[in-house]
Amino acid sequence: MTFDLTSEQQLIRATAREFAETQIRPIAAEIDRDSRFPHETVKRMGELGLMGMVIPERWGGSGAGAQAYVVALPGVREPRGGDVGQQLALR
Repeated sequence: MTFDLTSEQQLIRATAREFAETQIRPIAAEIDRDSRFPHETVKRMGELGLMGMVIPERWGGSGAGAQAYVVALPGVREPRGGDVGQQLALR
């Protein structure tokens, strides 16, 4: 049994980390301070396929699967993702 990531999973992990660093980290303190939900950020996450990962495409999800979801979640949570990381976890 191997636990190596597929190339798709590696891409998802890299995408989640880059998004978190460039889009979440710069606003994390502000959204926490203002107790504001970052609708625009979550929308961009959806456009990247980071939302609804375990939901099949035919039902409006990205269809990436549970393993891809588990790979993406830490990348979004690491830079103090706040509500955004929690939303990925809840979706």
